[in-house]
Amino acid sequence: MKKLAGIFLLLSLGACADIEDFFLGGGRLDNEGTYTFSIDELDDLIFDSAMIFDESEYTLVEMTTTDDLGESALTYALYLGDPANIATDTVIVYCHGNGGTVESSFRRATALANIGGKGRYGVLVPEYLGFGLAQGQVSEENMYRGVDAGVAWLESQGLTSDRLIYYGVSLGSVSSVGLTSDPRTLTPEKLMLEAPIAGVATLSQDVVGLALPASFFTSENPMDNLSKMERISQPVLIVHGDKDNYIDYESNGIALYEAYRGSSGSFHTVIGANHVNVPETMGFTEYEEVLLKFITQ
Repeated sequence: MKKLAGIFLLLSLGACADIEDFFLGGGRLDNEGTYTFSIDELDDLIFDSAMIFDESEYTLVEMTTTDDLGESALTYALYLGDPANIATDTVIVYCHGNGGTVESSFRRATALANIGGKGRYGVLVPEYLGFGLAQGQVSEENMYRGVDAGVAWLESQGLTSDRLIYYGVSLGSVSSVGLTSDPRTLTPEKLMLEAPIAGVATLSQDVVGLALPASFFTSENPMDNLSKMERISQPVLIVHGDKDNYIDYESNGIALYEAYRGSSGSFHTVIGANHVNVPETMGFTEYEEVLLKFITQ
């Protein structure tokens, strides 16, 4: 059934379609030009209301960058923590998944910002161009540009490369892996990935159920994390659920780990977790333990 649905999808898109655009769906907001941030329910990940950041504890940053067409583009980033500490603290840049936005990432960013204690590490969630309320079109290059605009803001606040960590979730692994293998404003010290993708070709096979030749894609190597992972020497942590029903655990997470050529890599399997509930399945205690061990090693 999954394969038949995939065939129908491909026929609908047409043989000349750029499937990269399909996987870069983009999360847009239509709430009259504003982001809102709230956590209304507690769970195993955010289990105490004291963990939640109020308006005095986070900053919505407005930035202007240039998109892949050379046009000026307004974009945003959410910073959890005190910006005055950026010049001395380690900062985690959280790269959200497809369909996500800075707004929808607030809960996950809150969990990260409580690792080691509330506000121990600053967390920045940059918006990809074309996502959320950010201007520009959705593209792989504009993902990099949106994230790097946020990193440039961090640098302007005093962040240096040795205190920068990327955390990429699902599609967010593309920007975090890409900006680690081929850094722009700053070179990250470490890389963390959750349910990452190996590349569009692998993802299309997992989701659509078909193995597509490279000639099917209009981009030569769209979102190719596998080859980029081979060039990364920084410490890498990959966390993936073994019941991921969207991004296959073995052909993506394990494949990326096996492609890593550095000397300090670790892989954490989350038993029973699917694509969207990895940290929730772990619970905050295990999530904190795994991430904190990696960050401080």
